[in-house]
Amino acid sequence: EDPLDAERVSLEDLKHWEMAPANLAKLAENQINFSISASDLPEKSTFLTNIQKAITHGLDKNQALEALTSSPAKALKIDDLVGSLKTGLFANFIISTEEIFDPKSKIVENWIQGKKYVINDLSLTSINGKYEITLPQFNKVKLDVIGDNDKPSIEIVVNDSTKIKTTTVR
Repeated sequence: EDPLDAERVSLEDLKHWEMAPANLAKLAENQINFSISASDLPEKSTFLTNIQKAITHGLDKNQALEALTSSPAKALKIDDLVGSLKTGLFANFIISTEEIFDPKSKIVENWIQGKKYVINDLSLTSINGKYEITLPQFNKVKLDVIGDNDKPSIEIVVNDSTKIKTTTVR
């Protein structure tokens, strides 16, 4: 952000930042077994984004999924309990709206040892639409709601000409 800070960054750090997203693809290309974990990640919320970046830089989606599931189970020698969906193993899996590595994908359910945890409830009715409300100061106010239920975009129209964009906080 600050040009003066850029002068203090070493070439080694710059090369690391440039090349790091392709490291997993290189491991896979050289048939080196690896697992992916969020354990030491400072910001856990970036976990899936980081995997998507590795895929963009050449990691195969199937290899990414294997590195998240069966590879760690094999490394820990617990692949007879977890790591794949087979009869007799713990039912640990997620359900998403799109392919899990798709940036538009949302996790809907997380199943842990056969117990369902709802993350995003798809049974909720959409709130999208056009609404009219009456406020004493403005008479009729129109609301136009678009977007997803968890992050709607609302436009308020006052007196048929004044449009107010809003931000929503969850």
